[in-house]
Amino acid sequence: MTFIDVLRARIFERKTKEGVEVAWPRFESDHPELALAALRYCNANRLDPPEGVRLGEAERQPLTADDWVVMIGDYAIGHLRESPDPKDLEAWELIRKALPSLGYVLTRQGIRSYVSPVDRVLLLSASKGVAAIEILGAEARALGPHLRALVLCDYEVAGSELVGNLAPYQDLAYLTAALLLKTLLSDQGSAGLDPILVTGQTVACSRATAAALVPWLVEQEPDLKDRLGVAALFKRGEGDGDGWDSVVDVKPESGAWPPSLYLPLLTRYFEEGRSRCLIGTRGLLGEGWDAKSINVLIDLTGVTTTTSVHQMRGRSLRLDPELPHKVANNWDVVCVARDHPKGAADYDRFVRKHRNYFAITTVGEIESGVGHVDQRLSPFGPPADDLVATVNVEILERSGERDHIYALWGIGQPYQNLPTETVRIRSTRPLGLPAQRLPASASGVSAPPLIRARAVGGVAAGAIALAVGLATGSDVLGILAGAGLGAAGIGSAVVSLRGFAGRLGPSSAVEDLASAIVEALAATGVVDSRLSATMVRLVSQPDGYYRCYLDGAGLRDSAVFAAALDELLAPLRTPRYIIPRYVSAPPSGPLEALTLFARQFGNPRIGATLVYHAVPSVLATNHDRVKAFEAAWNRHVSSGKALYEGDPKAQAIIQLQRGEDPFAVTTQMRTLWE
Repeated sequence: MTFIDVLRARIFERKTKEGVEVAWPRFESDHPELALAALRYCNANRLDPPEGVRLGEAERQPLTADDWVVMIGDYAIGHLRESPDPKDLEAWELIRKALPSLGYVLTRQGIRSYVSPVDRVLLLSASKGVAAIEILGAEARALGPHLRALVLCDYEVAGSELVGNLAPYQDLAYLTAALLLKTLLSDQGSAGLDPILVTGQTVACSRATAAALVPWLVEQEPDLKDRLGVAALFKRGEGDGDGWDSVVDVKPESGAWPPSLYLPLLTRYFEEGRSRCLIGTRGLLGEGWDAKSINVLIDLTGVTTTTSVHQMRGRSLRLDPELPHKVANNWDVVCVARDHPKGAADYDRFVRKHRNYFAITTVGEIESGVGHVDQRLSPFGPPADDLVATVNVEILERSGERDHIYALWGIGQPYQNLPTETVRIRSTRPLGLPAQRLPASASGVSAPPLIRARAVGGVAAGAIALAVGLATGSDVLGILAGAGLGAAGIGSAVVSLRGFAGRLGPSSAVEDLASAIVEALAATGVVDSRLSATMVRLVSQPDGYYRCYLDGAGLRDSAVFAAALDELLAPLRTPRYIIPRYVSAPPSGPLEALTLFARQFGNPRIGATLVYHAVPSVLATNHDRVKAFEAAWNRHVSSGKALYEGDPKAQAIIQLQRGEDPFAVTTQMRTLWE
């Protein structure tokens, strides 16, 4: 069997050795990485996913090198390993030899991952030191003498362990704290910050900085008098070329020099502004070390665990008595190599760092994930090169807007302390008028009941005028007066309706879809019964998206709601039930407005475009839930009945519209903190 044959059998048949079919939820639970890769394969090749499976944001992403490794590994273990065919054994060997370059090892027991050399090269790229210079330059221009920057690295120097792991790349310089100090000193701007390297065994700086630092240390600690001096940081031959002569190691010629002695002194030196940049490793300048004035943190480490990430960023989240409105900027520097299958490893690490970390967005929302850095960043892969340049320029500019950022945080304002799942929505094609709004009402415009009243009033006045004319014998005058008043009433109604419809944009249509979902979910007990359509929030975003969520809902309920809305807006795939929506475009002229107006008195389906949506799977599990959704749909969205997939009419519709995206909707699942 070929790789494709085995893969398709694994996805669609999912048979055990005994020939029993495994349900998709169980398969996904047992093999989450393979299930994700398989669904991405389906999406990339326009294949229908397994029955009842929906493609969310993650599944709609392009296949990555890791996805291919997972699928190839499953093929190797499940087919090649047990095959007696010499060609299969040859394929096994080819795969085994190729995987290490991607950070994987194929064994008889399966595939295991390890840190690939390319991953380490990206993590420790010396180019990150150049980026740190640019960041410090922008922050220095914004903060001037108030700048207090902390830069954290994984290693102090390139020891034998580090060099051994990167043996194939010996011609490259690896970013260590010592190399970063040398890099900063090579730039006039960052050298002017008097950067100091502080680790568990080293205090290093430039000779110029040492000329001021050493006398100050002796003044603070008289026992160091006549003992404290400077020496070359590296012995001859241990550095990597020119530039190291200006870097010196500050230490006493004799006696102890423990961190417990020099770290408090250097912290005070830093907080007084004598040095505006400290460089260190997270082991020493981590939990337990405190410098209240830090307002810039540059994280060059590879740490991704939630606890460690919060601890590191906590270094800058300290109240500063000298700056009551202090705002600290936390920076990550990411290196991407697009020409290598593992070239996004450093970006993936960036995503993991921010996955459970909440921060302010440009519009004042507090969101977890890389979206709070910039909404154009995706958790599923790095942005294109042109967007990278744009984002870099914009975030450097934003770094100086501290007063604005402080205002966005809303310090002192009430909050719920509640994480909420949201769905961001963008449609490049009109969603159509929210049909059920037309016989409802809206704030700030003439509502349809008033519109109808104008028309009915005009027609009634015309009828009265006609009756009066007939009673007095003035037939012609009565007819003319009646026709004139009726036409005036209808004309006024048409003008008002056109204005009303023009103010109902795509946000109104999305809000109605969301209202139907939450009402059905609450009615059937899927979410808290106290949730209602009045709690739907739709917020316009600067990048053209709308953010939709339930205000006050817990994380579980909000996640159920967001997933259902995402599914409702997605193209038809393999739905269990479908439901129609009659869509009208906003009237472009009086005639279309008149037609739309006439529809309010007759069948609202006439002349409307008909589209079908999948009933969200959580509401399609049984008859009662489907009926509850249908009732909510008819109330908030459109008339129409839900059709079961087995119905011949539904089968024809699904076959005709499968995979089509009539509104070209893009959705993103993101978590807010309220």
